[in-house]
Amino acid sequence: MSRLHDLDRLLGQSQPDLARALLYVSEVVTGRSDATAVGLEILDEISREAPTTIPDLVDHCFVTCGFGGDIDDYHSLDNSLLDRVLERRLGMPITLAAVIIAVGARVGVRLHGVGMPGHFLVGTEDPTVLIDPFAGAVIDEAGAAARFRQLHGPEASFSRSLLPPVDTHLLLWRVCNNLTNTFLTRDRGGIDRLLDVQMVVATDDQQRAQIRQLAQLRARWDVAAGLIDDDNEAAAYWARLN
Repeated sequence: MSRLHDLDRLLGQSQPDLARALLYVSEVVTGRSDATAVGLEILDEISREAPTTIPDLVDHCFVTCGFGGDIDDYHSLDNSLLDRVLERRLGMPITLAAVIIAVGARVGVRLHGVGMPGHFLVGTEDPTVLIDPFAGAVIDEAGAAARFRQLHGPEASFSRSLLPPVDTHLLLWRVCNNLTNTFLTRDRGGIDRLLDVQMVVATDDQQRAQIRQLAQLRARWDVAAGLIDDDNEAAAYWARLN
């Protein structure tokens, strides 16, 4: 059974395991067959003595265990691959968020992704308490607003609506977008493997349209044809494979 099939089955569950899903993605896009086993072993080790209060859990992950933001090579492929983030203790906001969400889940602390534009955060059961995983800090809504304006300008308008919760499917899709950007600039061959992942992860028409554009760019007519409702247009794509 392929990891792509495993990913598809996992995402069919009502509450798919985020860390396992991201590790499956790593295996598909890189071909590293032990990414899941290695990643889960590290997560279990990190979680063994993890505390259950938010400030202490943040301190455990980002001080004691040494996770932090990669400021030297932010767009490195490694920063979008959870197995490599766990091994290197470096990542970007969304994958560092996945680390603390996964550790929290293992010790009974419910956390979720927060899709603030430009900077991924982590939400807690208390809507007034947020985590900035790149900074390794607990913040409040005012702190989130400050980070937002650092990115978008001091006059940028901020509201609570800019802190939407992000479920596992959407978080995976955003990681796929990061991988797309990295592959387009550093390793276009990786896009072919990523397209197969995106076909499994996509949940709406906008995402499927994005996949279709990328498939056309890579001449993956099989993928493009599978996303077209018009039989004649789909047949034209399939003809290019013959």
